[in-house]
Amino acid sequence: MGTSISQTLNDIFIEADQNKAINSDKFNQAIEEIQKRSAELSIFQTEFLNYLITFNHISAGHYEDAIYELEELQKNAQSAKVKIRSLLSLSNIYAFIKQYENAFTRLNYVTENLETINNQEVKQVAYLAMANTYLLTNQYQLSEKFSSLLLDQNPNPKIKCRANNYRLSALLKYSPGLVDKKVDIDQAITQCIESEQNIVADFLRAAWINYRLNSFEAESDLSEIQRYRVQLENSLTSSSDTQLKSYELIAKSLLARSNFKLGAFEEASNYALAVLQEKTVIGDNEPKLDVLLVLQSIAEQQGDYQTAYNYQSQLVNIKEDLIQDKQMKELAFLNVKHANQARELEIEQLNKSNQILKIEQQLAKQNAFNQQLVVLLLLIVLGFAVAWLYRMNKRHGALVKVAELDHLTKVYNRSGFEKKVNQWLNKAKHHQTQLHFAIIDFDHFKQINDKYGHLTGDWVLKHVIYEIKKHMDEGMMLSRLGGEEFSLVILEQSSQQAELKMEKIRQVIENLDLSESGHEINITCSFGVTSSEVSGYNLVSLLTHADVALYQAKSAGRNQLIRYQT
Repeated sequence: MGTSISQTLNDIFIEADQNKAINSDKFNQAIEEIQKRSAELSIFQTEFLNYLITFNHISAGHYEDAIYELEELQKNAQSAKVKIRSLLSLSNIYAFIKQYENAFTRLNYVTENLETINNQEVKQVAYLAMANTYLLTNQYQLSEKFSSLLLDQNPNPKIKCRANNYRLSALLKYSPGLVDKKVDIDQAITQCIESEQNIVADFLRAAWINYRLNSFEAESDLSEIQRYRVQLENSLTSSSDTQLKSYELIAKSLLARSNFKLGAFEEASNYALAVLQEKTVIGDNEPKLDVLLVLQSIAEQQGDYQTAYNYQSQLVNIKEDLIQDKQMKELAFLNVKHANQARELEIEQLNKSNQILKIEQQLAKQNAFNQQLVVLLLLIVLGFAVAWLYRMNKRHGALVKVAELDHLTKVYNRSGFEKKVNQWLNKAKHHQTQLHFAIIDFDHFKQINDKYGHLTGDWVLKHVIYEIKKHMDEGMMLSRLGGEEFSLVILEQSSQQAELKMEKIRQVIENLDLSESGHEINITCSFGVTSSEVSGYNLVSLLTHADVALYQAKSAGRNQLIRYQT
């Protein structure tokens, strides 16, 4: 009888664990049943029950409460299973609320001890949580790696569904030419539905639809868009659950985009406005960015340029948030990686110090010659330590430098730009010299991406920036603000001199031969220009005024330079 009761409890625990993130009703029923039988629970089962109960806080969006309880569990739990799972859940929550360094730090502990985990169930949960955290933090290749490792272990259907979701979602983000994977996507969605994980299937379908909407080119694709629109409408439900609320926001964003492509502007506008009116949901920046682009395009087609500009202003803020968020993820990853390397060096140096101490104790009994030998050994080890520290400092400097450069065009990225331009602003203000600032935007660049593909678009960006660099002098700085927007800063020159240089660059771009791309491509750029004389030595003012001038240049026909006027 005792064995039967124990087995029944184990079954209920398994049911609660499998439904904690996907079916709140079944999860709560299982928790209530376990709590009724609390007198039968072992210490380890009680700890696991406390771990599972934290998911009520997560589902309700009470992340601070969940973090507090999970941190206490991972510190005090006697069960290695509960300790490791608490750390994994913490890494997921920290990634979700954008505390990326905390996420990588918690994950790192599990990664370092992964080989010591003998329990197959715990190892599979570890792989799943690592895949999720790496997906949330843009480490897509690592997410795909751990998802694939999990799938190789032939997990149960529910875990297999989530592993496939993470693997394919990661591939959609970083692997080009994924149209061939449609069969894999459809099979994964079907498998999730069969294992009663409809919300996971919905998220995967939404990721695929987003990927396809970004790659549509021909009118023949419209029937496919229509199918997606129907699928999205059928999947919409109203719920206060955080995960379902997040999906609802994504689905409405995709419905706004698909209706826009189908020419149903009123429906597209309604869905887009519904997304903007939603209360803040974690991870809502990308859906809001997409619907603002839809609303801006609709306003431009209707000739309402004032409304279009208002949406453009909101777009600038969200783009800036997305760029900063991406940089925060990458820097957090590099910081934790660097801290691990420093800790390894510290341990190595400590081991060497211990070895030296033993040698000293042995040689202290010997003559002066041996004492000199000790000194010599100390100097050698000290030399090694200095060399190691030099290498670590050099590596850290290289990591910081890489983090400040745009990987595609090799000019400053947004983070590097802000650091450098603030230095220049302080210098210009101190010496009371002029600083000229321009935002450069590639005209109709989206058409190049849509018509020839993103690889060709990237080639065009690199080639144009390479040509611009040929005309750069000392006291000029070029940076990538995001997408096809760049900034040009010119220091210690008159307004006339700076404008002549910018105009020269505009003409170079206009006359550039891009036939090496294999396509007939002509590219032009619009310049929005301001200076410290008008906008002061304040970066926010310079960006805002240059953006206003850029919008005027676009509205006036593009391929021109317009200076901000007060």
